[in-house]
Amino acid sequence: MYSCIHSNFTGSYYACVTNEIMEESVTTHGRNSNKGLWNCPRFKYSKDTQELMQVMMQESRLTNFQQRQINKQLKKGGVLPLSCNPTSSTAPAEPQLRVSKGPVLSSRPQRRSAEKCCAGDSYTRERFRPSITRDMEKEKRRLQNILATGHEEMQPSPSHTRPANRTEDTEKDRFQEVLDEIEERRQFLDEMNALGRGRQYRHIINTEISQKIRELELIDRTRSEAIRMKEEQKVKGEEQQ
Repeated sequence: MYSCIHSNFTGSYYACVTNEIMEESVTTHGRNSNKGLWNCPRFKYSKDTQELMQVMMQESRLTNFQQRQINKQLKKGGVLPLSCNPTSSTAPAEPQLRVSKGPVLSSRPQRRSAEKCCAGDSYTRERFRPSITRDMEKEKRRLQNILATGHEEMQPSPSHTRPANRTEDTEKDRFQEVLDEIEERRQFLDEMNALGRGRQYRHIINTEISQKIRELELIDRTRSEAIRMKEEQKVKGEEQQ
């Protein structure tokens, strides 16, 4: 605020003081012409100029500190300051830029305890789900037909097949699928044993293998009953003949 106020009255002040300086310089030039360049007399403000400055400072409502700084320059004949803080002569300190510091990383290696390591999901493994098995013999025949004839073999329509044969083929295919699933589980358990984690999956895999074995027994029993019934029917037919 002071710089704005100061600019308002310094213009009129210098207009008044300039004439006084010119008049005094003319009168003192001849009087001090023999004193040399470095022995120039100190400039002195007149009484009228000092009174004018006092009135202008009061009208501008300057602080006591600012008025003391201006009066000091008036008394010693110095140059009026271009700017002055209301309470201190020191220049305002520039605001320091805050440098944001990132997270401080410890230079010492930190180790987690075994409880914290096991508490997470790092050591959990999804339950084994066997993939859908395919009949490799059928795939081989299909590829052979494509290479030989250039097209796939036409599948017979369901009306031309007999239900008994279809059931027998289904049982055979299922029997082979169960055998493949058992073999996959055994291979998986062997891999876990090699990694040192077989104890974690041994109970689950053995339970699933036992279920598959019971399913094989059921399929075998069903096939045995079907074969026995066929033989009985064949014997009855021969006796009737």
